[in-house]
Amino acid sequence: MYRSFALLILLGIPACSGQVETRISSTGAENIGSLEYQLAEQTTARQNADFFSAQQQLVQALAARNIQQSNSAPVLLQVTLSKRPAQLGLTKGEGEVAKTIASPKKKKPLQSCEDQEYRLGVRFSKISDGSVLYAGDVAEYHCNASLPEVLPDMVSAIIGDMDGPRGDKVRHRHGKD
Repeated sequence: MYRSFALLILLGIPACSGQVETRISSTGAENIGSLEYQLAEQTTARQNADFFSAQQQLVQALAARNIQQSNSAPVLLQVTLSKRPAQLGLTKGEGEVAKTIASPKKKKPLQSCEDQEYRLGVRFSKISDGSVLYAGDVAEYHCNASLPEVLPDMVSAIIGDMDGPRGDKVRHRHGKD
């Protein structure tokens, strides 16, 4: 009896925690260094607690890197945050130029709930001509973890990516699934 119970507990643990895959995609200058930026005004976003939290965490992490917010800066920072059912795929473009951004994710064996994909996007661009200094997004799949629980790790991943190199990469960390 005790062996059966112990086995059930051990089988249930991997379904809730384990390796979390963090997918990062970025483009822009190799290293953005220290700069000043204006935060894009998004009045409806302030009503969303998760977005406001992500934006505040990002501003604090940028300040720690000597990237400062200023109302008269020549660079604009745009932040996006999204959540979607992971079984739905995302593509960009149409026809032959269509690019898969995120393939549909299937449930793991013994998984107790459907995955959600959380995605945080950051874009620094020059106000004068719109040229992109840095554009990146970080995405993770989670079944049991909520967006507020994973935001600090996602912010850390996007801040860490700003030093380069650019492109698509996958990192793994241990955490709540």
